[in-house]
Formats: sequence, C-alpha cells, structure tokens
Amino acid sequence: MCSTSFILDRNLALILFGGKGGVGKTTCAAASALHCARRGQSTLLASTDPAHSLSDSLGTSLGNTPVPVSGVENLFVLELDASRELELFKRNYNSVLTEIVKRGTYFDEEDIKHFFSLSLPGLDELMAIIVLTEYLMEHSYDVIILDTAPTGHTSRMLELPEQMNNWLHVMDLMLAKHRYISSVFGRYTSDETDKFIESWKNRVSRLRKLLSDSTKTLFVPVMIPEVMSINETERLVAFLQEHNIPVKQVVINRIISDPECIFCKERKSDQDEALETIERKFKGFKKVLAPLWPREVKGIEELEAFGEEIFTSRRQRKEFFTEITGLSDDLLKSTYLPGEELLGKKYIIVGGKGGVGKTTVAAATGLYLSEQGKKVLLCSTDPAHSLSDCFGVAIGNSVTEVPGLRNLFGLEIAAPQMLGEFKSRYKKEIEEVFEGFLGSKNLDIKFDREVLTELINLTPPGLDEIMALLRLMEPEVQKGFDIFVLDSAPTGHLVRFLELPDLTRNWLRSFFKVMLKYREFVQLQRTANLMLEMARSVRTLQDKLLNPKETAFIGVVVPEEMIVSETKRLFSTLEQLKIESSSMVVNMLVPASNCSFCSQLRVQQKRYLIHLHKKYSGIHIAKIPLFPRQVKGIKKIKELSRLLFAF
Repeated sequence: MCSTSFILDRNLALILFGGKGGVGKTTCAAASALHCARRGQSTLLASTDPAHSLSDSLGTSLGNTPVPVSGVENLFVLELDASRELELFKRNYNSVLTEIVKRGTYFDEEDIKHFFSLSLPGLDELMAIIVLTEYLMEHSYDVIILDTAPTGHTSRMLELPEQMNNWLHVMDLMLAKHRYISSVFGRYTSDETDKFIESWKNRVSRLRKLLSDSTKTLFVPVMIPEVMSINETERLVAFLQEHNIPVKQVVINRIISDPECIFCKERKSDQDEALETIERKFKGFKKVLAPLWPREVKGIEELEAFGEEIFTSRRQRKEFFTEITGLSDDLLKSTYLPGEELLGKKYIIVGGKGGVGKTTVAAATGLYLSEQGKKVLLCSTDPAHSLSDCFGVAIGNSVTEVPGLRNLFGLEIAAPQMLGEFKSRYKKEIEEVFEGFLGSKNLDIKFDREVLTELINLTPPGLDEIMALLRLMEPEVQKGFDIFVLDSAPTGHLVRFLELPDLTRNWLRSFFKVMLKYREFVQLQRTANLMLEMARSVRTLQDKLLNPKETAFIGVVVPEEMIVSETKRLFSTLEQLKIESSSMVVNMLVPASNCSFCSQLRVQQKRYLIHLHKKYSGIHIAKIPLFPRQVKGIKKIKELSRLLFAF
C-alpha cells in the first residue's frame, strides 16, 4: 500500500468526515479545515456529534454560532445545538403549523400541541444540517467541513431528509381536504400554509441534491487498521453508495512507522495484516495514511503539523517529551473490577466515547458472568453493531449461543426491522377498518384515512431501538436469562438512548390521543392495545434501568484529554438521569519499556490517570493494559476477561 498525498479539491463546498467512534474523525476534520483556511478559503468547521469534541481539539470555547479561530485567518467554528435549532423552528412557524393542523384534522389547540410533540422529535438534527446548507447557498463560506457523529448516528442523520419529506407529506395531506372543500364551495387561494410547505420542500430538496453532488460534496470515512473499524467502515461505505453520497477515498489513521521496541513491532505486524485487508476490501478507493502520534493531536500547532503529513506527506512532527517526576509506575499497573458486585445485577450497561473498547469490555464482562454460572445475554444497542466482529462469529438479530462458551448468548437487535413490522400492522388495520367506508361519499373519510395512514411514519428517531429493547422485557426472555449486558452506542447516542424512555412514552401518549380523536368512526383496537402494552413495557424498562439494585453502569475510558472530557459530560448526564455509576475501566494503558515513543504515551496517560482518580474517588477504577494485537476472537476475549476480573 502506498501513502499518497491528500489534496482537497478547491471546488468542494461540503466535506464530511465520519466513521467508527475513536478513529480520529475530529482530528482529521480540524486539520482539513486549517488546511483550507490557510490556502485562502473561507472555511466553516462544524460538528453535528451530540458529544462535541471540536472545543477540546482546538483548545477553545465554542457555541452554536460561528466564531473565528484566533490566529487563523479565514477559519470559523461552531458546535451545532440541534435542539436549539428545532426550538427556533417551532417558534418561527408555530402559527402556520397550527393553522395547517386545524384545517386538516379534528384537533383542538391541546391536540395540536400533542401532535407536534408526536411529529417533531428527531427533526432537530435535520434543522441543524439545513442551517449549514443555507450558509452555503448564501455563499457565507467557500467550504464547510463537517465532523459527524459515529457511524450509527451518522447513518440516521443522513436519512433525515427522507423523514422530513414524510413529515411535509403529512402536512400536505392535511391541507388537501381544505383545498378540495374550498374549491367545491368557491375558489381556493394559496396562502402562507402552502408557501411554508413549498419552501421547506425546496430546502430539503436542495440538501438532498447537495449531498449527492460529487462536484461539491465529499464524504471521507476515517478508520484505523483494526478489524472492527474496517468492517464498520465497509458498512458505512455501502450505506453512502446506496444513498448516492460521494465517497472516493478513506483515511487510515494511527499507522505505526519505525517501531523501536518489541511491543511496537508486534503492533505494527498486527497493523500490516489489517492494511492488507483494507487494500483488498477498498479497491478503487484512494488510501490516505495518517501516522500514530505519541500523544493527542490537539491545538492549532499540532493539528497543522498533522495536516502537513496528510496533505503533503512531509514529516512535520515535533517531539515533545516532558517526564512527570515523582510518579510511580504503580499508577499504571492493572487493577480489577469487583465482579462479585455485578453478579447480583440484572442489567449492566457498558458505555463511553467511541473507540475506547466498549464492545470488548462488554464481551469480557458477559464472559466472566457466564463463567460464574449465570446465564447471560450480551445485547448490542449500537446501530453500528460490533459484537459479531468482536467474537469472530455471526450473531445477528436472533438470540445466538456463542460457540464454545457455556451460558453466554449474543443478540444484535435489528431495530429498524421491528419498527417496520409495527408500522405494517398499523397500516393493515387502517385498511381493514376503512373497508366499510369504501362506498361512502364522505370526503372527510377519504382525506382522514390518508392522514391517519401516514401519521405512523412520523416516529421519532430511536423509537425503533426502544421497541427492540422491549424484547428483553418479554416474560420468556426475562425467565431465560439471569443477566443482560448491554453494549451501548458511543456517548452522544447513548445519552439520547437513555433519555428515550421518556420520549417514547410521550410519543405513545400523543399518538394514542390522536387515535381517540377519530374514535367516532375509526376503532384501531389492535394498534391501541399494542400501544398501551408498549407504554407499560417502556415504563417497566425505565424503572429497571434507573434502579441501582438491578442496574450497573460501567464507563470505559482511555486516558486522553478529549476522551476524559467527554467522560465527564457522560457521567454528569448519568447523574441527572439518576443512573448509578459505580465502576470505570481505564483501558489501553501502555506497558513500560525503554522505547521513547511508548514512554511519551505513558507520561500522558499518567497525567490523566491522576485526574481520573481525583475526580472519581468514589468510583471503583479498573486498569487494563494495551494489547499488542487486536482483542478479537474468543481466545483474546477470555484473556481480557481474566485481566478485567482477576479470575
């Protein structure tokens, strides 16, 4: 494999960086933005990740409006607050939206309020993306560099234009009855309601056109030479191609060169095997090799040096080495999780920033508990599943026993499939209910049938995950397993997921009220019963997740500044949600050696370990060494499990 220069096309207006969590998306996005700004382009660097990292990367405070970067001409940065954009949308268009719903349904003012709580969740991120699109349309910037969330969340975001089209279609259906009746009894004249729908259809259309325009848009996947990252990138590229989003090259980050010690040489050997796999799986794509640095790449000076290596292939790395005196290497020695405390739990959630080893820690935890005689279901809630890659066996959407491991089962929930089945049942019942009205001349029935049929498409993002997780609440599943270990999505998505039970219950209540409005001639009994049952199950799930006697949270962290900062925000959110956190795994600690590269990493890790011990003095902290080779396959998971629990 040849490392080629990565020269950004000056004609590009939108460049998106994405990939598995923890592979260096933010670093690559920031370095690219600096490169564009330095060559004279007016550049906006933006983040849509709910767990923003740009502030940490650039070492400056950012907000929801573009701010210039001190000392860098032409560069502006913002971390988009999607929820704020949605609130602005509701505030700006409340009156016209209310008028549309009044004209097209039986809703009163209170119902309309519930309707918007039903239909708008999830459109917040789309509003944020449209803000960026309009910056381009207004020629506010020459180029926008977008740092996206990890793969699963990014895939959902890129599907949002279609969801917005569904929402606008329902709005249009509501107006259709009003337009028809007005034309029958006179003449219909378009007004602000029609202008609103047309305006937003055009905005969404412009966004979709931009995302598929290869002359203006480029999506750059970032990966590291490890199996789970490679496989996830392969799925991401397939998704991008399916949705006609231009992707031409990949960045392969953290490449080891010139290894000094045996440990580094073994890691490089492992990488060389992975690079051969990348060459085979990504034929036809330009490969951009980015080096592994002996410390975090943060701050303008180091980001520019990193960018020089990517864009010009010139080695710009400065060697900074500052030993911290008075620190014993005992700080970096392995310590263990209190496994006996976990044996009494029913649910164990493993979470943290992407790339810190959540899946392997979850797998090792499940294996330990199964070795203690517990029947364990290891379940992935990350839209970008990695359990199969981790164990090296196919798991999928049905409960699967992990070969050779007594009492351990895996499940990668196909959440979209479950939601699709629910929608199909709902639409089928509407068809059956309205069959009796086929000969009717009642125009209300025709139009209201269409509105009711389409309402089910306005589910908030993440509802599918909650519905899927409700499988764990089914009596036969509950009886079948002693403990459930949840391998969660990266931080931003995990926080939204943990907040979903409240959102889901509100959505179900709102939808149920909508159906009751039509009860005079529509009795959707099966759907109503199913929704009531789901609402009860969601409440049960929420009660269990918030019960410290039943649920434990294990936070996984790597001792680096950006990861430690994100971990603080995660633990703060968990505290607000009243989810108890009693354990933390500090992963990937570099072993002692005379290697200058490894020594620099250890200096940095010691600094953040001190901070973690002070900040989380009441939490049990386990410490795990960095493996010279990837932790994949049952043999390696067993090795990690023994290190994690000392058994």
